[in-house]
Amino acid sequence: RGASMRGRARHARGARGGTREISIPAISASGDAREEERADDDGDPDGTRRSLLASVALLLARSSPALASPSIPARPSPPALAASLPAQLVDALAPSTEPGRVADALRLPMTLDGGTYVVRYAIGDTACRGVVDTGSPFLTMEGRCTDYWGCLKESDARPSGYGDTYEIYGLQEDGVTRWVLGDARFDGEVVDVTGETVGPPVGPPAGWAETSRVTSGNKLATKQRFTFPEVLLGVTSEVTAKEGSSGSPASYAPFVGLVKERAGDWIRPTFLGQTDVTSFSLDFATDTLVLSRREQIPRELRAGTMSMVDLRPLGSPVFHYAVAVEELWINGSRHKTDVPIYVVFDSGTTGMLVDRDLFYGSDLALGTFECHMKMRAEDGSRVQIGSSLRTCTSRCLFLTLPIDVPWDGVRQGKAHVIFAGLAFMFNQGSLTVDADARRVRLGGGFKGAAFL
Repeated sequence: RGASMRGRARHARGARGGTREISIPAISASGDAREEERADDDGDPDGTRRSLLASVALLLARSSPALASPSIPARPSPPALAASLPAQLVDALAPSTEPGRVADALRLPMTLDGGTYVVRYAIGDTACRGVVDTGSPFLTMEGRCTDYWGCLKESDARPSGYGDTYEIYGLQEDGVTRWVLGDARFDGEVVDVTGETVGPPVGPPAGWAETSRVTSGNKLATKQRFTFPEVLLGVTSEVTAKEGSSGSPASYAPFVGLVKERAGDWIRPTFLGQTDVTSFSLDFATDTLVLSRREQIPRELRAGTMSMVDLRPLGSPVFHYAVAVEELWINGSRHKTDVPIYVVFDSGTTGMLVDRDLFYGSDLALGTFECHMKMRAEDGSRVQIGSSLRTCTSRCLFLTLPIDVPWDGVRQGKAHVIFAGLAFMFNQGSLTVDADARRVRLGGGFKGAAFL
C-alpha cells in the first residue's frame, strides 16, 4: 500500500451485490456566502454601524481581555489580522477534547485482522473502522455500507470543492474517490508522553459519546476524545484487492493513513497534515496506537533513533517514513548493488513489498525464507531489522511480493525501495515516528507513551 499514485477519476466500477451506496451532494464552488457578506456592508448604514461596534469591541478586548465579547464579529485592521494568523492556525488545527483536561496524547486500541491493524473512530455520527497505515496519507471510507467498516450517511459528509480522483496503492485499487469534508473523532485514553500514563489501559470504547473519569491513587484516569472538524477524507466507490493480498476484509480496506507531508498541491491534503498531531507510535505488545501533539522520542536519545530520508526527489508523492539501508541480506547472503536502497516502514502491509527491479534482480525471486536489513542510527550505531519463516509465526505473516513503484527515480534505476510491513516490526516491539522532527525508532529503551 505504500506506493501510491494519483490521477484523475476515469471511470466508476459496478456496484457489488448486497451493499448500499451513499449519495454525497454535488460539489459547488459558489461564493454566494461571501457575496452576501459583502452585500451586508456595502451602502448599508447598519453594516457601517456593525463595523464601528466591532472596532470598539476589538479595542476593548486588547485593553481588557475580560471585556471581550465572542458574540461581536470583530474585524481587525490588516496588520492586526496578519499578526493573529499564526495563532489562528494553531487554534484551528488543535483537536478539541472533552472538558476537564487538555490532552497532549491519546492512546487507542487496535485490533489485528488478517495481518494488519484496524482502529475504530467516527465520522460525524457514524462509527467506522480503518486500517492503521503508516504507508499512506489519507483518511478514506467506502461509499457502500458494510457491517465491518461502517455505513457513512449523507449527513456525515459535506462538499469540499476538490475534484474526484482514482487511487492506486501497493496491494489494492480504489475506485473513483470523492473528496468530502467530515468531522473525525477518536476516543481513547489520555496519555502523558513525558513518561507517565494517566489511568489503566483502555479497551474498545463502549460508546462514541462516552467520557468517564475515575480516581486511581493521585492520578486522574480519563477517557478523552480528539475531534478533528472539517477534515478532508476520501469516499471511494469501491475497493479492489490486487493479486497477492490476503482474503481478510482488512486486505482491501479504507485507511487511517498516517503519512503527514505531501509533495505538493497536486496531492490531496493528508489526514495528519490537517491536524496538529506531530508524532504517533504503535505498540505491538499492547496493540495500541498513540496520537500525540508532542514528540515522543527524546531529542538526546540518538542510539537506535534514525533520521528519515525524503524520497520525494525520487518521485514519491509523499514524505514516506523511510531510512537508508546499508546492507540487505537475503536467505543468508548479502545482496550487492550499485544504487541506494531505502526501506519504508509500512504498517499497512504484512510482509515485504519490493520494487520489481530489485525483486527480480536478487534472490528474492527464487523464494525468500529470511530477509534482514542493516541501517545506521543517529549516533552511528547499527540498527537491524529482519524476519523469516521460522520466526514469523502465529499472528505474523512473512510474505515477499514485487510491486510497481511508479516513481521516476525508481523506474530509471536510481534507487531501490522496500516497503517493510508488520512482519519486520513485531519482533522490535514498537514503532515510533516523530513526523515533524523526521525521526523514527523501532523498539523501546526510553519512557514514552507507548513504552511504559
